Amino acid sequence: PVGKEPHLDPSARHDIMATMTISGFATVEDFTAKIQGAFKEVLIASFTGVTLTVDQIELVISAARRRLVEHPPFRRRLSGSVTVTYTIKDVSAAEVQQVTTTVRSIADDGAAFTATLETEMNNANLDVPTGMAVSGDIKVRGSPTPTEAPTEAPTEAPTEAPTEALTEAPTEAPDGVS
Repeated sequence: PVGKEPHLDPSARHDIMATMTISGFATVEDFTAKIQGAFKEVLIASFTGVTLTVDQIELVISAARRRLVEHPPFRRRLSGSVTVTYTIKDVSAAEVQQVTTTVRSIADDGAAFTATLETEMNNANLDVPTGMAVSGDIKVRGSPTPTEAPTEAPTEAPTEAPTEALTEAPTEAPDGVS
């Protein structure tokens, strides 16, 4: 029905932002520029039917919460992870749904993304941390925000000129008007 479909301005370009947690990295510094490059390449390869470049992906790396993990025999150690917030920039309105669906599929199958990232890191001779895994809920946010489709056309505005503002004293009719 008219007025209920969300839509994007077809002429506008959009940014899609998502966040994921990657375990195995003790600090933000451990997620080096080379690893970030490998991450971008794997991300780009995940999108079929949409052509993306490395320049369209912006990363923000932050420390995730640490937790104690049991390591036999009778040892505990802190397990680290990083949060990767990435923005895919300059996506056409026609590509937004496909990009969003792919980002969500990464969340549904984090093991596949992790395996591809491990392969890319090995191919680049980078150290793959023990226990590296993509986990957590991937949150997707788009910009500009979709709006409601326009409803039926409004009625035509009155064509008569508005009357003059009311004054405190009554006015007389113009000459010739009774």
